[in-house]
Amino acid sequence: MKTSDEEVAEMVADITRFASAYDECNRVTAATIALAETWLKFALAATPQGAWKRPHSSPSACQEVIVEWHNGARQVTLFIDDDGAQYVKSWGKNIVTEMEDGGLTKDGLVAPLRGLRGDDENEAPTRQ
Repeated sequence: MKTSDEEVAEMVADITRFASAYDECNRVTAATIALAETWLKFALAATPQGAWKRPHSSPSACQEVIVEWHNGARQVTLFIDDDGAQYVKSWGKNIVTEMEDGGLTKDGLVAPLRGLRGDDENEAPTRQ
C-alpha cells in the first residue's frame, strides 16, 4: 500500500506527463506543477490521519492544474495556476445557497476540505 506522500508524488508525475501533451501556449508551467505539489501536501497535512482520499487531478488547457475531491453531493475543486489557487466547494446543486468559492491560503484550506465530510458548521445540510 502506498503512503500518502507516495500518492502525491505519483499524482505530480501524472500531471507532468499529461501536461506535456498540450502545446506550448496551453501547457501548464513547471512553476504551476510545483505549486500544485505544495497544495497537495498542504491538503494531506490538513487531512486527519487515515482519512486521505486521493483526489482526481489533471492539467487543463487554461494553464492550470485542477484537483477535485468528491464525497456524494459534496465536492471541493482547487484551480491552481502561476498566480496561486482558488477553490470551489459545493454541497448541492443550488449555486446560490449550496456553493462557495474564493482564493485559497494554506490556513484556509482546512474549511473547504472539512466540508467534504459534512461537518462544516456554516453550510446547510444536504437534501436527500
